[in-house]
Amino acid sequence: MNKIACYRPWVAIHIDETSQGMKPCCWVRENLSTLQSDSTLENTFFNEGWEKMRTDMFNADGKLPSQCPIYCQGKLTNSYYDDLFYDKIERYVHDSITWDQPPFELAATIANACNLKCKTCWIFDNFDYVINTEGLNRVLSDILEKSKDNEKNGYPLFDINMVGGEIFYAKPMRETLYKYIQDPDAGKVFNISFITNGTIWDQNFWDILETKPNSISHITISIDGFDKDSYEMIRGVDRFDTVLQNLDKIIAWRDAHVETHGYWGIYINTLINAVTYPMLKLIVDLYKEKEVFINFIPLIIYYKENHPFQCYTKPKHQQKCIDSIRDAKEYVRQIMISQELSSTKKWQFASMITSLQKNELYIEELMSEK
Repeated sequence: MNKIACYRPWVAIHIDETSQGMKPCCWVRENLSTLQSDSTLENTFFNEGWEKMRTDMFNADGKLPSQCPIYCQGKLTNSYYDDLFYDKIERYVHDSITWDQPPFELAATIANACNLKCKTCWIFDNFDYVINTEGLNRVLSDILEKSKDNEKNGYPLFDINMVGGEIFYAKPMRETLYKYIQDPDAGKVFNISFITNGTIWDQNFWDILETKPNSISHITISIDGFDKDSYEMIRGVDRFDTVLQNLDKIIAWRDAHVETHGYWGIYINTLINAVTYPMLKLIVDLYKEKEVFINFIPLIIYYKENHPFQCYTKPKHQQKCIDSIRDAKEYVRQIMISQELSSTKKWQFASMITSLQKNELYIEELMSEK
């Protein structure tokens, strides 16, 4: 039995924010298709490029194929997908059958407009970007039509993951969010997830969501820094307190609606960079009492690789960063040992350790390349 290192080539589409290229995730080196006005699920997800990557992933037998980077933080592999798909994938690869199952997730940068001025962000390179809406709507329509029986067949609901730009600031993103949150099939055929910087509280959205049970799969909030000064240094504006206040409001809304809307994850994306890596324990302290999951994110190494905030590729920072990560992991372990924790809090702290571990391994891989 081959081990599949990552199931994303079979279950996920990521649309690149500059080329509108389509691939399993943002880590994959080259686009496998391109979103165009005449795009359909058939000519984008079931084409030769995707099939080659699926075959290469299967034949890599637990490793990543050449289309993937040296190390990936976003690998999707677990017993759930093994049980759901492995036998079918093995049969399709051996018999050279083109994959015909629609994806469970589509992540797309709808538009790039944002109300922050983050020092290392790429969106200002293409600030007026708006996705090919005609092609996106056609692909989504194809997927949703094929996903109507997912729940009945034991598959997860399809997840529309909206990325930006700021979803409550960029008009095309906000319009797309409202379009799908008000769709009669929201919570029945598909879920919605999105990334926000947390600076804007859109009460109208939460009022609509009140009437749409089970329509949110998760929300990710991007928050950099460990205090007001570091946040402003990285993000270019003084909104740290506002973001934390809005985070608390989102947590409170989620917890107050668990019985009607189900429990959905709240994830915090926070950059490890030259400003933040010495203070990882302070970042843990920011969120350890909140029921959220922390994703420690590396700066993209091929974008602004000489930026002063970059630390993963700079020898003067690499070992210090690893030491700080290890220190933070031990700090989290001690919290887990010293406190009586609910199952959710244990899960939260364990995911923190896992995220830190991924970054440690990533830096070690980068150091070993030299």
